[in-house]
Amino acid sequence: MQARSEETRKRIIAAGVELFDEIGYGGTSLQDLVERAQITKGAFYYHFSTKQAVAVAIIEEAESLFRETVLRVLADTSLSALDNVITLTFVIPQMHVQDKLTQVANKLRQSLAQVSGAGSTAYQQRKEGTFPLLTAALGKAAAAGDIRDGIDVDKLGWTMWATAVGNRLLCDATDADIIGCTADMWEIILPAIVT
Repeated sequence: MQARSEETRKRIIAAGVELFDEIGYGGTSLQDLVERAQITKGAFYYHFSTKQAVAVAIIEEAESLFRETVLRVLADTSLSALDNVITLTFVIPQMHVQDKLTQVANKLRQSLAQVSGAGSTAYQQRKEGTFPLLTAALGKAAAAGDIRDGIDVDKLGWTMWATAVGNRLLCDATDADIIGCTADMWEIILPAIVT
């Protein structure tokens, strides 16, 4: 893709992030996206066929950032595998607090899951692509003796993922401190799993 074309695509995505954050996905029209990105409709349609295609692109960009972060945190050799997993559970919510792309993608993933396959597809891709990285790290922690014998790392990983998603949803809805809620999660889970 040419540099100018790539710049236009980035402007459309940035406009989507801003508008979906400000007025929501449902409140944003294609015309709103065109005006915010300061482009023609032809330029829009060159890159995206629909408003939903912009939403999917936002989710995909955030997912790429998420996966890069997971890989980076779990690859840290200065910490144990269990410490890396614990660190990851704080880094991801911090991204949600600080990164607008991540915030908007999370909202889009949740809302689109109700009306189209786009939201649930994103969760399925995470389950297939990123979730195994978490369970592999938990497996390393178990092999190192940091997790009690008999703990199923797949079930533990699923429980952690479900708790993290639930934490994010509830913290968003109630303006609770997501980092504090993550610490509370570990206060309950850690004594049950460590040796």
